Amino acid sequence: MITLAILLIVALLCVLVGCLTGLLTLVGVLASLFVGEFLFGLLGIHASGSFSSFAISVIGACICIWIRQKISK
Repeated sequence: MITLAILLIVALLCVLVGCLTGLLTLVGVLASLFVGEFLFGLLGIHASGSFSSFAISVIGACICIWIRQKISK
């Protein structure tokens, strides 16, 4: 239940970021769900709690948005 709430919060944050910066919302949502876990998994860091999972998701979304901004310029 807490994980679902965190995913909903992350999705809402991605929608907000997408509206404010003009980025595709889908990019932020997919990044928050997959990129953060993948990148931190490569480093051997795995989320064990709700807060760490949320933090990794937000960092993944930020990385993906940053990469997309660099590609689109």
